Amino acid sequence: MRTFLSAAALCVAATFLAAVTVSPAGAYCFGWDPGYQRDYYGVPREFARSPSVIEARVTAVQWIDDNGKPTVLKPPFLAGGHTPMGFDPYAGAYYELDVLHQFKGHRRSHLRVFSENTDARTPLTVGRSYLLFVTREHEDLRDDGATDLGWQNVVDSCGNSTLLPAPPVELREIHRLSTAADAK
Repeated sequence: MRTFLSAAALCVAATFLAAVTVSPAGAYCFGWDPGYQRDYYGVPREFARSPSVIEARVTAVQWIDDNGKPTVLKPPFLAGGHTPMGFDPYAGAYYELDVLHQFKGHRRSHLRVFSENTDARTPLTVGRSYLLFVTREHEDLRDDGATDLGWQNVVDSCGNSTLLPAPPVELREIHRLSTAADAK
């Protein structure tokens, strides 16, 4: 009987993890709510609402624990991947970026972005280059103010940020928008 209950509990846990573990593409996306315009995640709208649009290379990553302190990743991870995906005891990761090209925003050579450890995380890889639409969000890790990281640069996992080389149509649109913004 005890073995049966243990097996049943394992099956329930596995079913739960399979049901709630989703890729970033399956994450909750704000602009998909009823009543929002269909083009919410279109390049022009995301460009307009992003304070910074850049091409950048990831130079380093620093994971933080649930208390906001730097930590080292300790596999295995609950979702079975190479990095945490929302169920492990990590709050998220800071990514250090070298800015290769600035389409919009304050000119800078370096930027740090935060990605929370949820199914909506934007995983970046050290050494890879990305087109990033950067916004700012207030990050309170436990919603109680005890681990308040304050305002952070973040990348919307539902948007148009992508690994370089970016799709040519998207890059043409960004260059057009960037040129138009510079002309104002």
